[in-house]
Amino acid sequence: MRCVLIGPPGTGKSTVGAMLAASLEVPWVDLDEISGPLYAEVGWPPEVIAEQRRRLGWTAFHAAFEPALAHAVKRCAALSSQAIVSFGAGHSHLTDPSLRAHVARALEGVTVVLLRPSPDVGRSVRLLRERCRQSKWTDWHLDGVDWLHRWCTDGLDEQLADATIYTDGKSPQETTDEVSRLLPR
Repeated sequence: MRCVLIGPPGTGKSTVGAMLAASLEVPWVDLDEISGPLYAEVGWPPEVIAEQRRRLGWTAFHAAFEPALAHAVKRCAALSSQAIVSFGAGHSHLTDPSLRAHVARALEGVTVVLLRPSPDVGRSVRLLRERCRQSKWTDWHLDGVDWLHRWCTDGLDEQLADATIYTDGKSPQETTDEVSRLLPR
């Protein structure tokens, strides 16, 4: 992987990732799109995921699912040395320190860029919630947890990121250009 974009849902990782890959003429990979078979490799096929989410609830499910998320990151890292990759939010928010270490090792030598709307957490959460309600059909309040707030404050993205880009008020092209300037030539 040449560059990985991380951040909460609704930050523009997919839009910027696709634009960046096109401008660099390299493959773009949306980890959420290719992860199903990778999860299945470690015992989490779609039917198990659906059943465990129903049975455990989102918070407990996410904790139990972390090994599969880490596995998907490690397998994705082996795909292409030049690809631009967009992570789903869960792939960079592993609460188990040993799994976080595995992900960090898989990303060694890769430029990891955190996209977030604003340095102001409240503004970021408001903007992300609005975007997610429109495009993802959820506000990310699950099991009594405000996941957008958690993803913007838990510091886990910052542990992986080489740089943070705030996107509020910028066009996708402006953000793409800013990410491009961070990449080694």
